[in-house]
Amino acid sequence: MTPAIEEKRLQQNAIELLRRMGYTYISPEEMARYRDSDAQVVPRDILRERLAALNSYEYRGQTHRFDEKRLSSAIDDIETLPKELVEIGVRHDG
Repeated sequence: MTPAIEEKRLQQNAIELLRRMGYTYISPEEMARYRDSDAQVVPRDILRERLAALNSYEYRGQTHRFDEKRLSSAIDDIETLPKELVEIGVRHDG
């Protein structure tokens, strides 16, 4: 089996496993509509939605969600990962 075929097979197996775990698959074509550029690993809208849904804290018996300012700060931090990490991701993808 050629390396390209083996890689494709591994990708398909990973996609199927993640689907079974409850993740939603987004095709490359659909993902292109969400992204501003190929360097944007996680689309901002999806990241904001998931961070808002997953992050909260409890104080004095009440659950509080993060406000827009904190969500924006978290997204900015994620989007400004060190250049070395972005380059590793690009090299791995292509």
